[in-house]
Amino acid sequence: MSEFVLEDFVQELRAATLAEEPVKRVRELMAQTFQDPEAIRAAMPVYDSDDEILFEDDSIALKPEGIHSVEAADGVQSCGIHVYLAKLTTIERSLFDWASGEACPFNDENYDLMKRVAV
Repeated sequence: MSEFVLEDFVQELRAATLAEEPVKRVRELMAQTFQDPEAIRAAMPVYDSDDEILFEDDSIALKPEGIHSVEAADGVQSCGIHVYLAKLTTIERSLFDWASGEACPFNDENYDLMKRVAV
């Protein structure tokens, strides 16, 4: 298994988004890359915040039906690399209240209010 280099991974993802079947190619690349999560964890820099945008550009598109959730099982801390085919900082997104299920705008304040941190 080769050493994980974040900049190389980002470049490979960018190339994958231009492939004939970008979603399929990105999935294949992620499956191949994430076979050794400890190598990725060891190679990642330490960031000042819980969420860090590593790269985004205007060549990829997330559709409105792209609903998902992220959860760490059993309250154990989880680290992850999320790959979205979109420029997330420029699209309108929603969060859903844990208790009521009501949608609210995705912004830093609402995100901080809704994220659950393992103790």
